[in-house]
Amino acid sequence: MTDSSGLFQKIQVLGQGSDEASYLKDLRTNLEELLRKRAAEFSQVVLHTSFKLKYKEMDEIQEAVQAAAAQAGDGKCRFAVVKVNQKSGFFGTNRAVNSLVPFEGTHVRLGHREHLVWFEGIFPDKPTVTKAFPGPTHLQFLRVSDQNEISDDLLLQDLMNLSGANWRGFNAKSAPVSVFYCHLVADLVHDFQERGLPLPAVEDLRPWFL
Repeated sequence: MTDSSGLFQKIQVLGQGSDEASYLKDLRTNLEELLRKRAAEFSQVVLHTSFKLKYKEMDEIQEAVQAAAAQAGDGKCRFAVVKVNQKSGFFGTNRAVNSLVPFEGTHVRLGHREHLVWFEGIFPDKPTVTKAFPGPTHLQFLRVSDQNEISDDLLLQDLMNLSGANWRGFNAKSAPVSVFYCHLVADLVHDFQERGLPLPAVEDLRPWFL
């Protein structure tokens, strides 16, 4: 959990279960408790994921956000789910420079709530290529709350801010820290499960990348 500037807030495993029903119940219970405590601090909740979530998962999360908003007295559920794929098959060229490398921050709209963004690239005042740049990141807004109060531009700007965040030298850059660092934690949890060990108390650990 981070704010829109990339400031670390909390690490927590929200859902576990031996079957889908128990997992979804655990997910909603933990998320509602978390949002109840922090509802006064944040006016919107945006979920960044590197894979497509099931509709049931998004429904449970959205309902938890709605419950927190109602309890906070606002009543407006400002909620969005953004799929962030930094390993897409898309590519692009910049014909304005010899290297053909796009400028950092280049944005292309592919369709309704679907975008390509180059989080890394050259700068207009520094067109020299000094390293290999990754391709564009494919963004897909899977769900935006019914009030439609979170604009595409706001979601894109937050992602740009989070891609430039740097936690103690672990510079995500080509992916927002909200995705990059969660993958590090998920890999750690996965290794414990693969070895048949109990889930580590990630909430009590200070993340090694801070």
